[in-house]
Amino acid sequence: MKNITFEPINHEYFMDGKEYPSYSKIVKHFGMTPDYERFGNDASRDFGSAVHHLTKLYDTNNLGSYDPRLQPRLNGYKMFLDHFKPKWKLTETPMISERWGFAGTPDRFGGFMGRNSLIDFKSGSEDPSHGLQTAAYQILVEENLEVPVRRRYSLYILDNNFKLIEHKNPSDKTIFIGLAQAYRWKLKHKRNGE
Repeated sequence: MKNITFEPINHEYFMDGKEYPSYSKIVKHFGMTPDYERFGNDASRDFGSAVHHLTKLYDTNNLGSYDPRLQPRLNGYKMFLDHFKPKWKLTETPMISERWGFAGTPDRFGGFMGRNSLIDFKSGSEDPSHGLQTAAYQILVEENLEVPVRRRYSLYILDNNFKLIEHKNPSDKTIFIGLAQAYRWKLKHKRNGE
């Protein structure tokens, strides 16, 4: 793996002193994030981050004490694990694509229903941009691990339940690559358009 520095406060990725824009920064720049991410309040963002963090702690056997208000979401995640029994190879590992000039942190990658699959966790509602996000993470995993990602999913972790959506649109990948290239072009030519 590459030597990557991730600054979580500003959600910034660096390698050898060079910053790589995150998936989120690129899609936000083009106004393609879900409305609840663009206009949501800090409390909803903090809740989503807390759910992500809790699942990571659970998967790494480091749960300890946590806010009891998150228990229904943890129950939903446990239901998913009990039902599918995935074999994770990666858990929230920051990655950079030198080829396409962007960065991100795939939530999970590993054996899922007999295939190498990428799964992105969500605590909000469904949105078409989630297909783009899993495609971006597919690019990162394939470039960094040199293994194919066979399937992409969003896992919506609900109170005492879950919903799994597979993203099958092959154009998700080319659309995101186009956005990443356009973002780099705008930076190079100092056209931020904001």
